[in-house]
Parts: sequence; structure tokens; C-alpha cells
Amino acid sequence: MVVVFAASSGIVIHWFGRVESVHRKNAPWSYQCLLSYQRSALQLLRSWRGTLMDVGLICLSSGFLAMIYAPREYEPSLVDSLKNITEPFHVLQRCTNSTLIPKGLGGEVCDLLLLPRDDPFFGEATMGVMAISLAAVASALRVFTPDRAMFERESFQRASTLAYYAGKNAVHFSVSLVGPMLFAAIFFGFTENRASFAELYILFMLVHTAASSLVFIVSAAVAPKNAQLVSIFSILVCLIFGGTAPTLRQMLEYNQPLLYLAGGSYVRWANELFYSLQIRHFNEAAQAAATVMYGYIVEDMWNDYFTIIAIIFVFRFVAYAMLVRSEK
Repeated sequence: MVVVFAASSGIVIHWFGRVESVHRKNAPWSYQCLLSYQRSALQLLRSWRGTLMDVGLICLSSGFLAMIYAPREYEPSLVDSLKNITEPFHVLQRCTNSTLIPKGLGGEVCDLLLLPRDDPFFGEATMGVMAISLAAVASALRVFTPDRAMFERESFQRASTLAYYAGKNAVHFSVSLVGPMLFAAIFFGFTENRASFAELYILFMLVHTAASSLVFIVSAAVAPKNAQLVSIFSILVCLIFGGTAPTLRQMLEYNQPLLYLAGGSYVRWANELFYSLQIRHFNEAAQAAATVMYGYIVEDMWNDYFTIIAIIFVFRFVAYAMLVRSEK
């Protein structure tokens, strides 16, 4: 990664000259964006110890997660084990049809029958998303928090602040590409997975990007000395509304307003996507159990992808708006 940044920085320097161009405000937007990219890449190179620390934290958290879940495999529900006694899908149909579930004991029996005997995917989704989100905080805080003065200078000189913002985002996105790849490689190599490596990598990359986008908002909104604490708190709020405790089904039954709040949390969609990627390789009983127990709908995977991407764009737009507002 360091070699890539060094090469790209050298090319930009050769093509466009020094960063501190006095004619920058009259230059095309693409030129200003490349200058911002070059400067940001050089800053990343100079802080290579911090970058290595970020990558190390990602690898360490993935390793600990793999140690916890490596010995465990998904074991289907009791309904699945009754194939030689009765039709499991007949029992499942009665349990998933709310009009056939009596209040009280009947529903509890159905829940017990549908509950997987061992379900590591649910815990892996929660812990994996939390681990890579918290690991993203350190690198994202170094993007705008120590460089607010530069943003103000760009605005004062009437250069394009959007070009500056785009260049900084482009450089940091490379961190969101490399870090999750290592996280997914360690996790995929030491745990039982039905999802492919590419699917896990894309998911973790989106989670890292979404968490970084949230930290960008915090960097623009609060004082630098409070940015780290507020960033971690913001990630934890997203985890609270992530649909694990309470589950989406419990929110729907007991507190529907929470379900709307959960819709704005990227963690809620990432958890469902992770679980769906794993459980879709099992039979219909296991997939239906995911809906009954957790409120996850396996068929909505593409909706999960698009929702996370939409949240990322909204967060990035809000972060830019906050930077402009704070500068004024």
C-alpha cells in the first residue's frame, strides 16, 4: 500500500508540480482534486506508523474473533432433526403463520422448535461489524481532525473545498479497501463460513466505509479533543440499534418506533446482510427460522447492500456540509 501511494504521489508531482500553486483557485476542478489527493497521500506516507497501527488493530481484532468462533458450526433447529418423524416444513408452516399461533405456550413451543441448536452466525455478525467499525475510528479521525486549518485555508483562497474533500476521501478509501481485505482473509481462513471470501470482503469494506463516514461527521461537528470519545459513542449508538438486542422481531412486536430508528443504523443492515449471506446456503427451514427468530429476510440481501451504500453517501454529504458550516 505504501508503495502504491508513493508511486501515485510521484506521478502527480511530476505532472502537476508543487502543491502550493498560487493559481490553484483558477485551476480546473479535476486539477485541484488531484492536488488534494497528492497532498493527502503524502500525509499518509509520513504517518506510516499510524497506518500500520490501524492495519494491526484490524488484523488483531479479526484474529480474536476467529479464535472465539473457529470451533463452532451452525447446527439447524429441532424441526430439521424431525425429518424421520414428521414433515418439518408442515411444522414450520404452522409456526411461521401468525394466525395459527395461539397466544402464550403455543408460540413459545414454535420458537423453541425453530431455534437453531447452535448459531454462531448471529454472534459473528454482531462482533464482526463492531470490531471493524471500532477499528475504522482511528484511521478516520486522522483525515480531517488534524487538518481543519487546511480546509479553512482552501476556502479562504477560494479554492474548491469539494475538490479538497474528494481528494481526502479518495486517499482514505484505499485504507477501507486494504484493511477489510485483511480482516476478511483472517476471518474466512479460520472460521466455518458458507459465504464466499468476496462476499465477506465487500461486506466488511462497506462497514469500514460507513463507520469512517460517521467519524467524518463527528470530526467536522465537535472539537478535536472530543472527537475520539464522540466517535466511539456514535458507533455504539449504531450498535444499540443494530437489531441484535433487541432483535428486529422484538422491535416490531413491542416497540415499533425503535424499528424506524434502526433503519438509520448501518449496523442493522450489515448484520442482516452478514447473516443472510451465511444462512442462504441452508434449507428453507433455516432461512425461515432467521425471519421468525431475528426478523431477517434472506431475500432482501440486495436491499441491504443498497441501503448501506445510501447511508454512506448520506453520511459523506453531511460531513462535507458540516465542514463547510464550521468553516463559516
